[in-house]
Amino acid sequence: MADDWVTLIGPLVGLTAMGTLIWTHLCRRRRGTTHEVECILLAAGREAMAQGWSRVLPEHYLVIALLDERLVASLRETGCDATALQQELRAQLAKRRPKLLPRPTRHYRVSSELRRTFVRAAAFARRELLPVFALEHVVRAMADDEGSALAELLQGVSPDVAALSHRAALPVRELAGPTYRVGSVEALSTVVLWNDHQSPMPLVLAILEEVFAKGPGEAMYLMLRVHFDDAAVIGEFTTVEATARVEEATRRARAAGKPLKVTVEAPHYRHEPEGSRWRQRAPIPFRLAR
Repeated sequence: MADDWVTLIGPLVGLTAMGTLIWTHLCRRRRGTTHEVECILLAAGREAMAQGWSRVLPEHYLVIALLDERLVASLRETGCDATALQQELRAQLAKRRPKLLPRPTRHYRVSSELRRTFVRAAAFARRELLPVFALEHVVRAMADDEGSALAELLQGVSPDVAALSHRAALPVRELAGPTYRVGSVEALSTVVLWNDHQSPMPLVLAILEEVFAKGPGEAMYLMLRVHFDDAAVIGEFTTVEATARVEEATRRARAAGKPLKVTVEAPHYRHEPEGSRWRQRAPIPFRLAR
């Protein structure tokens, strides 16, 4: 009798395990995303580790996501000031005591709060019949998390953030006139970093952080934008300051024997080509586990 039970339960356990693996694989495939969501997570992880955090919080992710001009344009439509929101998030993170890393590491972990945010973002995308979720879905999921301090902050900034929807064709709003720095009568020039296949990542990150005064997360974000779109705007400065920074960046690249190209463009220069790879679907399913 015992042998009969063994012969009956064995195949059932095997079929159950196989079905679980297939279902998990299909669920992961449905939870796809765009390059921008995945790359912003990489930049947020670098930012969190630089501040001594052991896990990436939703606040870390949102700070880096607010660098994306299309998300900023979407938030502007809801009456949200992205710059003020980013400053408030940085201030809140500075007040909180980070969970310090037990030892130096090059890897980061995603917090359970951010994991739940991505799951809710994927659910919002499925409701809109979209195969992937985008930054707008992530921000909407953050605002929809009842009881969290981040949701209260987002709803306090703009109640319409919870209704944010993904608009892939949303144009970047151009400025009406020249940009001027406070206390200066000189229009600002735009500095652009161009992609090449020879400059290593550590060199590009060092130039962005040391020459252009970018934080660890923002430097990673800009480097990935350059990788996917072949160029990215890395700042606006007066013409004299922009020229000096570009010359210093070029000098460092040539001293390292690399052809890194940094140029000064006219004010309001934007580089986001049609069919940008930055906003296309990632080539692999998005993994919540890190």
